[in-house]
Amino acid sequence: MIAGCNNKLPDSFPSDPLPDPGPDIIVTPLDASLVSTVVPNSDWATIPVGTYLMGGPLTLTGRPDSSKAKLDAYPPHNVQIAKKIKIMIKEVTADQFRMFVEQSGAANPLIPMPEEPFWKYTDWLGRSRGKWPVANVTWKEAQAFAQWLGGRLPTEAEWEYCARANGTTTYSGNGTLANVGVYYNTSVSPTDTVTAFLHNDVMVYRIGRMPHQVGTRKAATVAGNNAWGMYDMSGNVMEWCNDWYAADYYQTCVNDTIAGGFVVDPQGPATGTYKIVRGGGWNSLDMFCTVYARGLLAPGTRSDELGFRVVIDIP
Repeated sequence: MIAGCNNKLPDSFPSDPLPDPGPDIIVTPLDASLVSTVVPNSDWATIPVGTYLMGGPLTLTGRPDSSKAKLDAYPPHNVQIAKKIKIMIKEVTADQFRMFVEQSGAANPLIPMPEEPFWKYTDWLGRSRGKWPVANVTWKEAQAFAQWLGGRLPTEAEWEYCARANGTTTYSGNGTLANVGVYYNTSVSPTDTVTAFLHNDVMVYRIGRMPHQVGTRKAATVAGNNAWGMYDMSGNVMEWCNDWYAADYYQTCVNDTIAGGFVVDPQGPATGTYKIVRGGGWNSLDMFCTVYARGLLAPGTRSDELGFRVVIDIP
């Protein structure tokens, strides 16, 4: 009844706050006719151009000690998404990333299959967890996969636009915590999620705390996807975005709004130290799974809490 074991905490991040991002990865894009063999056509959503109010409150309660946590998703500002895109409605899975490695990795040693997360990609009964989100990928590896599909990582503005889906709820999906993959995953049998790992030479056991298969989180009577068909935009794994991070970038957007009151297709700062991550994950407090909460990680970071999805521009 043990899924697997390793020598690290399942919710740990690298001890080095700025791990080496590694060299740039150059890939040959997959023929467009073959993209559907990796991501079925039904797993893409075409997103209309439009405008929305991006951002959230200055502070938010929700920490265990009930103190106020400052957020940098302030001030809210009007954004226009002027480029038509399609986006994966589910996060990239382990099976999909393995296809990338097998087809591109043989000719490119810079494309490895990342270390398995603590929950493993095969459960204790030998059943595949290949449809669980891939994890432990760096920003460059995620971007390389996206380029292989003929796409890219979403901008922060595109990600939030898709998570909101023209809605005003705090969380994506039906807008409540029922669809947020945080704390304990109740969508599978507890015996399927027993994990064991060594910590300070002591074997530790945890039950039920892990991601779920992509696109399956839902309440008993409520669909888990939002109005545009997007799954797991609140919870499951955090997701890499294309943008560099800057704490004052939203104020810059406010200052740069055009006469009509919108900033058009914001791309983030030109340079930075950290990349944006969005959506929170299986180990996140609910406040960090909102549609507007911003995360930041060094692009070389690997974590069991970190995955991604892909955007393709539509001419």
